[in-house]
Amino acid sequence: MRHVLFRLSRFWAVLAGLLLLALVLGGRFCVSAVLSNIGMVKLNHSLGVSGRAASPQLLEDAERCFAHSLAWDAGNRAAHRGLGWTWEARGELARAAREWKQGGFSAEDFLMCADRAAFVGQEDVCRLWLRRAAVMQQ
Repeated sequence: MRHVLFRLSRFWAVLAGLLLLALVLGGRFCVSAVLSNIGMVKLNHSLGVSGRAASPQLLEDAERCFAHSLAWDAGNRAAHRGLGWTWEARGELARAAREWKQGGFSAEDFLMCADRAAFVGQEDVCRLWLRRAAVMQQ
């Protein structure tokens, strides 16, 4: 237990150091990138095997990280993409599509992913990408 607490406290110390360094060296763009990356980690931890939210609290934390990231840099494409995945996990595909588009994704990108999944025989994954592509075309 003590070892786990040490690892967690070390993680937060390193994270705080990175944020401080980002503020000193790169200003808002670095802070935005760090917050976006934290959001992606929280999003990935919040999702279950099915891609649906297994941890609503972590999903909310991820959304807040993406929102803070976009407050620092409204053009952060990674944050828009992450927010899109967050909305998808909540079942709000129209909102997800808006964020994905702002993040630079297109329906063609998702169709390419569907093709790759079909090529390797992942039919369920292919259908998921096709559904995303259809939403992007609306």
